[in-house]
Amino acid sequence: MIEDFWNALQNFRTNKMRTILSLLGIIIGVTSVVIITTLGHSLEESIAGEFTEYNMNLLKVRTQANLESLNNGVHEPLVKFDDEFRNNLLKRVPKIKNVFLVSSMYKDISRRRVNIGSKNIEPAPPNRLKDLKVEIDYGRFFNTSDHLNAAYKVIIGSKVALELFPEGNAVGKKISVKRRVGRNYENIMFEVVGVLTEGEKWFVRTLDTLYIPASTYKKLKGGRGEDCWDIEVIAYNPNDIEFIKNEIKKIAKEAAPPSNYRAVYISSAKSQLDQMHKVLGMVQVVIVAIASISLLVGGIGIMNIMLVTVTERKKEIGIRKALGATNRAIQMQFLVESATLTLTGGVIGVTFGILISRLLFSGIVPFPDELKFHFNPTGTIIAFTVSVFIGVFFGLHPAIKASKLDPVVALSE
Repeated sequence: MIEDFWNALQNFRTNKMRTILSLLGIIIGVTSVVIITTLGHSLEESIAGEFTEYNMNLLKVRTQANLESLNNGVHEPLVKFDDEFRNNLLKRVPKIKNVFLVSSMYKDISRRRVNIGSKNIEPAPPNRLKDLKVEIDYGRFFNTSDHLNAAYKVIIGSKVALELFPEGNAVGKKISVKRRVGRNYENIMFEVVGVLTEGEKWFVRTLDTLYIPASTYKKLKGGRGEDCWDIEVIAYNPNDIEFIKNEIKKIAKEAAPPSNYRAVYISSAKSQLDQMHKVLGMVQVVIVAIASISLLVGGIGIMNIMLVTVTERKKEIGIRKALGATNRAIQMQFLVESATLTLTGGVIGVTFGILISRLLFSGIVPFPDELKFHFNPTGTIIAFTVSVFIGVFFGLHPAIKASKLDPVVALSE
């Protein structure tokens, strides 16, 4: 085997141009596969990295309209999301950490003479912002006193802070929220206690949203209750998301009036991440399959060159057989030569693929900042292994042909 390997290298040095041309197909094919798998893996890992910063243990649950009430001219939810439903979920599904009833209203927001128009205001019951992994840039979250006293305190998004306080440091300053009272309007002053960090998480609006204590929100609404169409469910462990989803569906179906319609729609970052992995995986397989055509073409080229080599080296084969070489030894000689050729091409292709991938991510191609280079060892190993397999597969026919040569006929030509 070792002797066959060194003989193969000697033959390559003797026929340098032919060897280089034979290697090109394999090198291009392996390089293409490595680059594509690296790009796909980098995209997948970068997106997954973004998702992990989101709320992987958060589920957003939304009910739909009750069709019977719509027929009566009333728009109400099919499932009544209230404190009773919330407590029922927490009691029956211990894997749930917390449940928040979600509602919102739009009010005109201003500061002195600066009016930034209508903005989304949401209630923040105790622990909601922390459980949603919302981060404070500066300032603080609401404290117990804020909740108990229905204090006129507010936490604002970074975009709102920039619009209202371009000079910076909004904490401790006042903003005005306009609400309607009968036919008139009144401005209610809120003190800013915190400003959220820039950027938004999955299903959590932070840039241009204002959060106030839930007790204050209720007071701002005039103490009136309202239909709640959405809830946020926080799981202790993201791995329990699917189990919790099924339990919520079961409980929601019990709470809803008899109907053929789905009671709730549930979405989560984890399920979207899993779906993204499947889609990207399928796309990557298709693209790699297309790129692998060049490997197939390279393999055909290898077989063609090996057939030519067998024809040129008939006398050598005849002499070896005359000296006692077996058919298996002759066959192994040419298989090793073919495999060595593709192995060399595989090594060069993998090296080029990794280097080109690194260059692409070094700024030559204007990729988004979020897209980072992630080496894909699996794709690289597969590309290299396939290249060696191609050498053996496409070298098999020439090797068998060489082993079956009659030494008398071979020496006479």
